[in-house]
Amino acid sequence: MSIKPEVNQTFSSDTLNPLHLIEYAIPYIDPVTEKKLLKDIEIIVFSEIDEDAAELWNEEVIPYLDSIAPPNTYFGSTEGNGSELGWWKYEDEETI
Repeated sequence: MSIKPEVNQTFSSDTLNPLHLIEYAIPYIDPVTEKKLLKDIEIIVFSEIDEDAAELWNEEVIPYLDSIAPPNTYFGSTEGNGSELGWWKYEDEETI
């Protein structure tokens, strides 16, 4: 069972290190439908290669976290604070 994000929920505000962020993401990843992603994470975390961690974070983990965002929210940084990541409500003119 994975954690479901809520609107305006902070994911992380203390690091931008991709290895740390990937580890923080694990509880949000569905172990039934995302076995490959979890296996990729296991390999990266075990290897501790920063370049591979950054690639996995940007290309697989961020899109996944965005895909599980509550309606009318996105996963990313808050306006004005690039180090505070979470699920934020779209501004009215940006609502999709």
